[in-house]
Amino acid sequence: MFERSQTRCPAIVITLVGNRDDRSLLARKTSLTNRNRRPRMRHARVSMFLHYVGLVSNVARALKMPIVVLVASTLAFWVIYWFIRMGGVNHFHEQSARRKEEARRAQAREKERTAPLRAIDDPRDAATVLMLLIPRGRDPTARQIATIEETMRAVFGYDHDMNERLTHARFIAGCAQSFEQATGLFADLFNKRLTAEERHELVGLVEKIAQIDGPSAIQTEEIGFLKRRVGLAPVE
Repeated sequence: MFERSQTRCPAIVITLVGNRDDRSLLARKTSLTNRNRRPRMRHARVSMFLHYVGLVSNVARALKMPIVVLVASTLAFWVIYWFIRMGGVNHFHEQSARRKEEARRAQAREKERTAPLRAIDDPRDAATVLMLLIPRGRDPTARQIATIEETMRAVFGYDHDMNERLTHARFIAGCAQSFEQATGLFADLFNKRLTAEERHELVGLVEKIAQIDGPSAIQTEEIGFLKRRVGLAPVE
């Protein structure tokens, strides 16, 4: 019995080795087949495209129509088909709704950021904010702060609560993106609550602060913008 098992083992080993060799050969053949199939697929696609071009050319000659016009009309047809039947209308509506939502959110953020400026209802406080914004770099020097404080006491009549109002005005000025933005938001308040003479005085106060460290070209432009918004200069 032991001898029989010895005579059978080599046959089994040979069979296993042979099967493994067959599988390796089959894998190599499959790989070669796939490699040969890829160029054939590319050639098939190119052939289909050339066939389509030839078909379009024949149709164009049959209809006595320039091939460019026929191709353009075909593309237009498929665009319209996609737009109507393949969800193009829904895609357009989604994009439009997304843009409107983004615009609404941006407007809401802008209103939230400028809410402190819109809340001012006293022209004197608004003027103080503009005097704080007109210095170069929106960073008033010690001399400019002293001039603003003197103006608040002597012109605006702030005495006991001057420090509180100045602190509040500084906070409001920090909420403004620029002098022009604050001027635009305060223009309606100035035009409704101030006389023409008072508006002239307002511009003079702002110019006085600007002259301490300038005025620079930017400051001159900003003061000109203020004049136009309060009706003291023609609108360009």
